[in-house]
Amino acid sequence: MLKLGISLWACVTTVLAQSSTRSEMNLKDLGDPDTWPVIKYGGPRYEMTPEQKAEILEQRVNNDSWGRPDDMPVIELQPGIHLDLSSDSHHGKRSGYHFIGAYEGYNCSADTIIADVFNFGCGTGCVSVPVAANSGVVLQEYHGNPYPTMDVWRGPGCQGSRLSHFGVIDTRSCTNISDGGGYESFIGWFNC
Repeated sequence: MLKLGISLWACVTTVLAQSSTRSEMNLKDLGDPDTWPVIKYGGPRYEMTPEQKAEILEQRVNNDSWGRPDDMPVIELQPGIHLDLSSDSHHGKRSGYHFIGAYEGYNCSADTIIADVFNFGCGTGCVSVPVAANSGVVLQEYHGNPYPTMDVWRGPGCQGSRLSHFGVIDTRSCTNISDGGGYESFIGWFNC
């Protein structure tokens, strides 16, 4: 009986330790992404001024560090969520739907998706995920301009040096982070 009790205690301790470690979250426990809830974001939105758009463009070209403006919301997105950032229902009808997704594995393998965001605007908000992503996908319904892009940062809150800028070729592109450290926050850009 004592042996069973020690084995059970060791098993429970191991499970609790694994579930509390950020980097060891088991994404397979989230189920099929087709069954994930769609959450309509209703929080504050960030609207860039023309001056801020020009500053961001210059920083992107020079790959400078970028400090997230104080009034840009940070959206803490838990794994297993489809986040809809559209502010109205006509956005997709005018220019087609657009989508970005963060994946724990490389090559945007469907079984490693952490979470995704769709119908975002021009830097609507910074999205932070609790699991480091190693690849990201950018999709658009229609080929052409305007087209969506995605910037990624190593840590939460979209601060410091941007790791990479993900674009889209035709209607779908997947980009890997090559240094193995992954990213924990990202911003979607559309129609800036």
